[in-house]
Amino acid sequence: MNICFVNPTKILRGGIKGLSKHLISRGHMVTILTPKMPENDELEYLGSASVIVYPSIFLPKIRYTIPFFFRQLRLLSQVVKRGEIDIIHMWEYFYPVAWVPLFYAKIHSIPFVLTLDNFPGVSWEYGSKFVDFIARTYSKSIGKTILQRCDKVILLHSGLVNTAQEIGIRQDNLFVIPNGIDFARFSRNSNIGEMRESLGICKDEAMILNVGRLVPVKGIDTLIEITKKLLDDSFKVKTVIVGDGPYRKEYEKRAKNLGGNIIFTGLRTDIPEIISACDVFVLPSLSEGLPSALLEAAAYGKPIVASNVGGVPEIITHEKTGFLAEPRDVDGFVHYIKILLADDNLSKMGQGARRFVEKRFNWENTVEKLEGIYSTVLAEKG
Repeated sequence: MNICFVNPTKILRGGIKGLSKHLISRGHMVTILTPKMPENDELEYLGSASVIVYPSIFLPKIRYTIPFFFRQLRLLSQVVKRGEIDIIHMWEYFYPVAWVPLFYAKIHSIPFVLTLDNFPGVSWEYGSKFVDFIARTYSKSIGKTILQRCDKVILLHSGLVNTAQEIGIRQDNLFVIPNGIDFARFSRNSNIGEMRESLGICKDEAMILNVGRLVPVKGIDTLIEITKKLLDDSFKVKTVIVGDGPYRKEYEKRAKNLGGNIIFTGLRTDIPEIISACDVFVLPSLSEGLPSALLEAAAYGKPIVASNVGGVPEIITHEKTGFLAEPRDVDGFVHYIKILLADDNLSKMGQGARRFVEKRFNWENTVEKLEGIYSTVLAEKG
């Protein structure tokens, strides 16, 4: 099959990267339409995938992309004519990017599939009543219009099924297929000591790690309070926050009074190595889809404390493969982190998490299920 993925943001979505690589390995042809050329290491990872950039405007803070629609249409038309595209597969809830590909697919009877990890304002809260109202309106108007016209909608976790049906997506058009993870990237790192030293972690300090965008929905405020409370209770910890975003300066300012015990690294390309060096991975998000960073921490067998939101409970089983706390519950997070730091035997939880994600979140299973959906929708199109 010839598959055309439509990436909606500056950053190439992890699901597109993983699927492209593994679909190509199984003999399929992949074209990726994206608003920004991926980095060289990503292009190397994608191998023989054809990457084409469609010109766009990038809106600040909210990450949304507004394509130059006529140029997007012209590029898509060229791709289809040149490559005999069988499937157009759009990624996530950035619906302005979907208008042209969906319109083109309908005119030319090309199956259109869309993958979702959340419904903004409905299953996903941003932490602002005004923003959540706008997001909810967006999901139930533009989003609903797009989703009801897709041939198939793929959800990354089962917690979204009821919401999808409430929005009006037919049950027989809904499928739950989580992203996979490349476990070869998460073998043991022999340079843990060097990594911890480079991050400023002393030998007698525990390293707490968070990976994600620096925006309110990721709960960075909560993480700063968690760190403060642990330090006040005489725990020797440093919290490393990997990532960047429009609120970075604000968070750095709030963390200043903690004496350098919160370290902001910015964007990094060596995230697996950083994860291997941490003692506890903490995800205090207000909302989540199926967080890749959490899957990666579990793949390394790391002890985890995470918010009980979105698809997180499908990765972490409370008190078996990690701990779940409610969003903004600083005391709850601190309680579970203390348990993990005080009992080395609880590292077995992390090993249980690794076994679970190896079984459920591998790319072979994901790609096989996706191939089945592609075949079904092609047969339905005749």
